[in-house]
Amino acid sequence: MLHLVIWLVLLQVIGAAGFAWAFPFFRDLPDRGYGVSKVLGLLVLAYAYWALVTSRVLDNGLLSLLAVLALLLGASAVLARQHREEMVDFVRSRWRLLAASETVFLSAFVLFAVFRVLAPDITISTAITGLTTEQPMDLAFLASSLRSSTFPPPDPWLAGHSISYYYFGYVIFSIPAQLSLAAAPVGYNLAFITLFALTAVSAFSLTMNAILRTGIARVQPPRLDIITVIGGVTAVIALLIAGNLSGGARAITETLSLEGATGFSFWWWDSTRIIKDPGTLSPIDEFPAFSFLLGDLHPHVMSLPFVLLALTVALAWLCKPDAPDMSWPRQRAGELFLTALIIGALGFINTWDWLAYMLLLLVAIKARRLREEGFGGALLSKQAALDILIPAAAIALLSLALFSPFYLTVSSGVRGVLPIHASGTELSHYARIWGPMALAILPPAAITVIRVRRKDVSNLYLGGVMLLAAGPLILWTFVVVGWNLLPHDALIPVDPPTVADIGLRWLVAAPAMALAAVGFLAVLPTGREDGPMPQGIQFACLLVATAAMGIVITEVFYVWDSFGVRMNTVFKVHYQVWTLLAVATGIGAAWLIAQRPQRLSPSRGGLILMGAGGLALLLVGAVYGPLGAAERIEGSPSTSIQLDGLATYRERFPDDAAAIDWLVDNADRGDHLLEAHGNDYSDYGRVSAITGLPTPMGWQGHEYQWRGSTELFGPRIQYTEEIYRGQTVADGETLSEDQLKLRLEFYGIDYIFVGSLERADFGEDTADRLLAAMPNRLEVTFGSGNTTVLRYVPIV
Repeated sequence: MLHLVIWLVLLQVIGAAGFAWAFPFFRDLPDRGYGVSKVLGLLVLAYAYWALVTSRVLDNGLLSLLAVLALLLGASAVLARQHREEMVDFVRSRWRLLAASETVFLSAFVLFAVFRVLAPDITISTAITGLTTEQPMDLAFLASSLRSSTFPPPDPWLAGHSISYYYFGYVIFSIPAQLSLAAAPVGYNLAFITLFALTAVSAFSLTMNAILRTGIARVQPPRLDIITVIGGVTAVIALLIAGNLSGGARAITETLSLEGATGFSFWWWDSTRIIKDPGTLSPIDEFPAFSFLLGDLHPHVMSLPFVLLALTVALAWLCKPDAPDMSWPRQRAGELFLTALIIGALGFINTWDWLAYMLLLLVAIKARRLREEGFGGALLSKQAALDILIPAAAIALLSLALFSPFYLTVSSGVRGVLPIHASGTELSHYARIWGPMALAILPPAAITVIRVRRKDVSNLYLGGVMLLAAGPLILWTFVVVGWNLLPHDALIPVDPPTVADIGLRWLVAAPAMALAAVGFLAVLPTGREDGPMPQGIQFACLLVATAAMGIVITEVFYVWDSFGVRMNTVFKVHYQVWTLLAVATGIGAAWLIAQRPQRLSPSRGGLILMGAGGLALLLVGAVYGPLGAAERIEGSPSTSIQLDGLATYRERFPDDAAAIDWLVDNADRGDHLLEAHGNDYSDYGRVSAITGLPTPMGWQGHEYQWRGSTELFGPRIQYTEEIYRGQTVADGETLSEDQLKLRLEFYGIDYIFVGSLERADFGEDTADRLLAAMPNRLEVTFGSGNTTVLRYVPIV
């Protein structure tokens, strides 16, 4: 557990350094960015390190990392010195805010650490867990990031090529792993613990800052109101603990054994597969509580705290005392850099996030301008447009430029955007997935709109809002009507939608369109009869509008990737929607609690009851996390309390594990290995995944998803089988030593792994047969039981 303590201390040090950057950057927020300072510090450190290693100024390694950390601490000390007196006064006066955030962080860290040490296993073998998910891939990328001498890291499953995927999250969490001297299987679990804690404190801090800008808190800083705390905790529960209504109800029935015990059958999995599209792969409706139960260290999970950091930037824009104009990029270069760094990092951690949160920030910039200028001619004037577009363009372009080495080298399987022809979404699905949060959010949004309608808002603006909310459906309708007139069977081999289908799609999307319209109506107006709209309410409505638009879009368009259907689009966009609505729910909960019943009209009282019902249903969903965790712990194959994600693997396959550990400790950077090849989501690819050493071909389906073609695959699978068998695949002809040599050197093989899978596929005598076939070029470098590691020694 020493790694856990060292890791936690490192996070606190990095967080202290990050606060020196956050303090002036988030000057307009009540906590000055303290709640997201650990995330910001980790991002600044990771970016500096990645940029220096990518540009070949430094090699990836502990000494280089310590040097960059020292530079960060030095720069942070200089920044802190410049604001020393102000920072001291701030800490003295607002220590309650800081203590609340720190309590949430440490509580979440300890809570999830307990869960992971009780259920630490990485699903590297189906013989242990019954399945493998994406965890071998995630472990492979983390191990490669730790082992590689430069960035981008080599692809462990396609020897000779770099990772073609958004890999920045793995680099970020390889940094504390290196600094704490944790191996990849330990660092994997520590990264998950850290993600949970950073997401919790970031959600709490963001929600707390927004609530303190709503005017509903009964006391203001330096004091801390219980309403503010409840709102922040509600956001954390909605984001990280609660499942949807299906998940909560299933958790209760499983616990009460109303449907019979299912053992390790993943009852908590079903709630992420609610929507059933006809005749194709159905969409995935994953949410964070499920992600943390499952344990895939995937980009959409790693991006969570950084998404919340970006949302904190959007809130800070709304809270600025002076609306930035077209001169802002030139006058505030430091702010521009940090804003672009935060937004740009989203695209490198999880590319799906960049566009969504860049657009959200653009709306926040526009809302801040309107707050000052109103709805006169400035709304459509050239100057008003420049005052918004120039800062937004500067942020967008710089965010891409900062990470240009990634964008210029990555390949992708994405081929475009297509209309959705067949959808299985029903109105009941919305209720089961979004119902509790929507009910909790709707009352404050609706009442805000009621008050806004009394303002002098033009019909042009109202029409524009309605057009914006319905825009995706209108565009889709024109596209599919026109599409039906063109030959398209080869591209979309399904029947085109009928008029009835189109009408049904409008009906299903109507609730989300209405919610989007309510959100946009509330977010953009400048004020109300009783004064300017509080920024916190404005921010909550911005989250609601963005989330609702995400729901609408996934009903009509999808990203055309290797899956060929909307499964992955719904997965990634709905994950964003859940995050946005969870934060808005926390703000809505505080608003609901702050209402005084004696001052409510009957209509508003009804809305308050609706919101209270939503929070009650959220509590039903909140049993999902604890009961799911208990199920995971009960079903865990681990027999001891520890952080090593491969501990059970070492117990079940001690010889293979010993050989793998030898490779981790003794193989040089740049070495390649050969292991047996097999299907995705199986035990194959386990040696390269654990060691980070590239093999000619790992999970072929994943490589196709990442690269969009099989052009680079070549004879990798054929050569792997021919080397192990010593025969050609085509006719079974025995290969000579020179022919084997050509195959080994074609992919730069340094080690041949002969373990349990290899013996099962190619025979128990595989190692002896290889040694006999290449007596002058192969040698045994490690052996444990029946597992052997052979080293290829080229003869010059």
